[in-house]
Amino acid sequence: MTNPAQQYVVKDASGSIYGPAPIATLRQWVAQGRIVPGMLMATEGSSDWAAVTSHPQLADLFAAPPSGGPQANPYQASSATVGYHSAPVPSYGVPKSTNGMAIAALVSSILGFCFCFLGSILGIIFGFVARSQIKQSNGTQGGEGMALAGIIVGFCNIGLVVVLVVVWLCFVATIRHSPAPLHFAPATPLSPSHF
Repeated sequence: MTNPAQQYVVKDASGSIYGPAPIATLRQWVAQGRIVPGMLMATEGSSDWAAVTSHPQLADLFAAPPSGGPQANPYQASSATVGYHSAPVPSYGVPKSTNGMAIAALVSSILGFCFCFLGSILGIIFGFVARSQIKQSNGTQGGEGMALAGIIVGFCNIGLVVVLVVVWLCFVATIRHSPAPLHFAPATPLSPSHF
């Protein structure tokens, strides 16, 4: 059994050291997701670093939770400050990647100006697919704004094409149904015998 007054320090992957703190505080940090597997710990003043998962009073917190129960989010960011650093404890979440369909949606919609409205239709489809994929990624993918912009630009392109077609049809109909210009036959010169 360890001394409850014993102070520990924790080192993350970048080498930043947090603490000193008692084991009870470290258990809270594990529950909050501020200490994750892969970090090291040592007693204050010691250089004997060991994995946090190997400490007997923390190992149970890293065991798999029972199925069906709530799970702690190890990627949750915390803004608390501790020990040697005044900086926030870093988040160990996976960096967001931009969804490829979101990029395709925006590019297709913008190119819809050049290729009539075919690109706009593809941009709208890609945009809705991208938004669905981003929502299902649980925060690992970004690009929601690009997907939405692709949808909006696509609909605007289609609306513009529809307005231009209607204006053109009205113009053609006006020209076809306008009265025909009067055509006069050339006058025949009168001969002196007609007088």
